[in-house]
Amino acid sequence: MLMNWRQLILLAGLLSCSGAQAGYFNGHRLLNGLRAAEYSERNRIPDPRAINTALNGAVAVGYVMGIADAAEGKTVCRPSQADVRDVKNTVIGHLNANSHRLRQSGEYLALEALENRWPCKPKRFWER
Repeated sequence: MLMNWRQLILLAGLLSCSGAQAGYFNGHRLLNGLRAAEYSERNRIPDPRAINTALNGAVAVGYVMGIADAAEGKTVCRPSQADVRDVKNTVIGHLNANSHRLRQSGEYLALEALENRWPCKPKRFWER
């Protein structure tokens, strides 16, 4: 998403005074945020009316990437070529496949998706 300096200043101002935070994500909120991120990626020219959609998407992607980074090397072992889009699509696919569970914690559902896709091989006792 290309922004000129005015849009960047506006975005920085909105973030600094809006109190934007991840807060609690259940599966519904997480899926909606990740879908918003996909919408923002497809529509490269930022629409001022869609700034909230873009912010929700960015927060959701950041939330998922934080979970992925925290679990990296412990329960999730992503290959080096896996990028943000791979992580986002993995979680979206898992949420869509488990739509009956969207009231559960978004953190738990995202971690479950990542662990299912990229599980770490258990270390043998002499490798610990």
